[in-house]
Amino acid sequence: MDRTIERAKQVLGELDHFGQSYKGSSYTGATSDAVARVSYAAFTSERELANEPFIVLARAWRKDEGTADWIEQVYLVSRHGAPSSFKPVTDGAKYCTRNSPLGRIGSLDVEEELSVRLPDRRLVHLELIEKVTFRPVRKERWDAIESRVHFADRMEFVGSLRQFLADLAEDAEIEIVADDGSVLLGIIDEAERVRRAERKQSRTRQRRLQARAVDMLALRDQPVLDSHQDLFCRLPIDAHAIVTGAPGTGKTTTLIKRLAMALDPESRPVDEEIPERRKAIYYDSGPRWYLFSPSELLRRYVNEALGKEGLPSDNTYVRMWDSERANLGRDALRILKTGSTGLFKLERRRTLGQISGPEQVKIAKRFSDYMGGEIGSAVREARDLVRKLVDTYADHADPEKSNALSSSLKHLDRAVRRQSAGEGSESERDVVSAVRDLRELRPIAREARTKARSMLQRLANEILASSPAAVNQILSEIQIREDTPPSVGPELQARDAVARAARSQALASVRPGAKAKSAAPSTARDLVRDYAERSVDAQGRMRTAGMLLELRSSLDLLTMDFDSLLKSIPAHYAAFRGGDAAYQTAGFAKLIDDVKLGEDELDLLVHVMLRLVREILRVEPEWLVGDSKVEIIERVKGWYRAHVAIDEATDFSLLQVGAMISLAHPDGGSVMLAGDLMQRITGHGITDWAHCNLVSPEMATHELKRPYRHSPVLQSVAAKLYASGAGKELEWIVDEAGDDPRPLRFTSTDREATGRWIADRISEIYRIHQRRMVSVAVFVAEESHIQEARELLEDPLSEQSIDVEECPLGRILGDGSRVRIFSVQSIKGLEFEAVFFLDIDRLANVNPDLVDKYLYVGLTRAGRFLAVTSEGEFPEKLKPILDEFDEGTWESFVSLDK
Repeated sequence: MDRTIERAKQVLGELDHFGQSYKGSSYTGATSDAVARVSYAAFTSERELANEPFIVLARAWRKDEGTADWIEQVYLVSRHGAPSSFKPVTDGAKYCTRNSPLGRIGSLDVEEELSVRLPDRRLVHLELIEKVTFRPVRKERWDAIESRVHFADRMEFVGSLRQFLADLAEDAEIEIVADDGSVLLGIIDEAERVRRAERKQSRTRQRRLQARAVDMLALRDQPVLDSHQDLFCRLPIDAHAIVTGAPGTGKTTTLIKRLAMALDPESRPVDEEIPERRKAIYYDSGPRWYLFSPSELLRRYVNEALGKEGLPSDNTYVRMWDSERANLGRDALRILKTGSTGLFKLERRRTLGQISGPEQVKIAKRFSDYMGGEIGSAVREARDLVRKLVDTYADHADPEKSNALSSSLKHLDRAVRRQSAGEGSESERDVVSAVRDLRELRPIAREARTKARSMLQRLANEILASSPAAVNQILSEIQIREDTPPSVGPELQARDAVARAARSQALASVRPGAKAKSAAPSTARDLVRDYAERSVDAQGRMRTAGMLLELRSSLDLLTMDFDSLLKSIPAHYAAFRGGDAAYQTAGFAKLIDDVKLGEDELDLLVHVMLRLVREILRVEPEWLVGDSKVEIIERVKGWYRAHVAIDEATDFSLLQVGAMISLAHPDGGSVMLAGDLMQRITGHGITDWAHCNLVSPEMATHELKRPYRHSPVLQSVAAKLYASGAGKELEWIVDEAGDDPRPLRFTSTDREATGRWIADRISEIYRIHQRRMVSVAVFVAEESHIQEARELLEDPLSEQSIDVEECPLGRILGDGSRVRIFSVQSIKGLEFEAVFFLDIDRLANVNPDLVDKYLYVGLTRAGRFLAVTSEGEFPEKLKPILDEFDEGTWESFVSLDK
């Protein structure tokens, strides 16, 4: 107790000193230029510092590198800045910012050690002795609420340090004790002593609840990270990582703080070297990050938490994948039809929904392999044609042409071998490498077209020279166009007609079974056929011209540029899904006929195209900063961000996560995922974190184990329910005593009695919090039950002047002044002080296989108070936790202080 008193006095002394002496000073964090560059003016403003001076007082042993002695050092850790010219009242104490490397001291566990290199390159070693974490508030005087005093052997929670010291002073007035221990004055009798002790116990419990109450439907503010959270936040700036953990462990909070630290140049360790080109990506002005949310409800839910970290929360930064996917597919990748661009129309349904996430990724790879196969087939076809041409020129004793084509043949042989060796490798890399490597064949394609045209025109001249009378007959069959230039005389028109007929005959000669088809006049076609029959040499030259035309056609496919490749992908996909086994179902037949895409098919195409763009930029890195002259690439570059964060990632499919990951800047962009596999509430969501390696092999997983949202009592219920459903224990790190309200249950077939019972419990919560309404939620089994629940509660709560509000689809947010009713399908990620499950047996009837999962997600939305009602028996699947519920009230937590 003495040490707790000492720390309480030290914290309040520093706060009082700050309130009396702080007049404003220069900020010692980032320079003013850097602050302007990263738009952190609000984050580092003196006004914020004046409103919240520091949030941790840490006592540590310190030893500087090169010295032998350890000295005691006090650190005051601030969220918003460190005043340079202001000195703490504690001798030698120092301010530091939470995000700075030295600020890690505030997240350590007692007796944990830290080595950190300071900006002046000095290395210091620290060992934490004690710390106090709290929330500073100022009324007439500064106070520290929600305080936790951490010692090596225990942690003590104190709702208010100032009230704690006042209570000690009150107790000291009860009796005066002499130095020898004898009582000099007993001012109360035993009955009064017992009454005061009971009152004090009730008041203490009530204050503990009040101090941590969830007042609003917003993410709980957690100024100080624990060591597990801090470790994730301080990963290298370009890390790809997952933060996971049980409900209430602060996954979303940690995600947001990691994002804030990644955007703050002062948070980086001195010895973390960042190339200059990447500094421009990380710290230049403009939008530099996305946070993706699976629902509008959750997107709005994180807004206030982002604001507390100095981060904007508008739609530029916080995105919904459904709308982002459509924007990418329409505006950037030109997959969706709009005006004269795009191929597909979007069908608002999931057409791959029954296929697992890993299988969908395999389909995406098969599609990439299919495109690679198309190029591979063209490579082999071109190689075979060149071989024939080499032999032809050799037969004609044309060594110059033969040697030039032989060089191309070697190149094509290498390409064929590379294609064969590439099977099973990264499909996008194979496609991009083939397109890039075969670009040197473009001159050969141009030469083949020019040579074939020249040969056919010479043949046409020879044919017309052999039958001069045929010119007039050919001209009589040609419709002269009005816009024909005067320089194009009749002879030239006749020659071109014969050349077109010769072209058709040449192509037919190298295509087994093909017939010559041409729009040329019939006289020209007859002339060409008759001439070829009379001249063996003409036949050979036509065959050579045909091979050259075929070679040009093949090489045109092979030598496409990246712009053509990207624009051809939707058409490739239309052909691919017409033959892939995964699409051979009745449900796909109409989509394929109507050229429509399901939503998850759009995910697949976006995923594949974004990966192709990244691969193109990998082999052409100068295009990242310069103009690629490829319109799709230039549009995609506008979507890139230095950091991509995905909240509740388990509700997204693997293809969606893969596409979002591809929006991280190719040169060092970071990716952060947060989620809990046990709380996945979508059929297409991620079921195993290891599957993420299918779309990002760099992903590492970090698990949080210390819950902050709910009380130790509710932690016990959640852990038991988890063990019952998952067949394994849920590990918690609990660092506070659990004198908290137990869950309650009520069973009755009388609906009016049920409504009255819930209203009475809400009234108790209202009185526990000194007649202040905190956030209270009522959960029902389905959306259709919301109105019924409101009608049940409206009258009994109106007697307490408490309003009830329906929240269909969970779309209504606001403060905690009303009791809000949600379906259990719409509660993901929310947080309340109190949660009531109305008709838990009805929920079991509606969702018999998921009732334990819904209760698990629902009860972990509650901070302190949980209650369930039923008309019949407690659901069988929930029987393992039945003993955790009492059939009483929470009246004992209402203060006895009159």
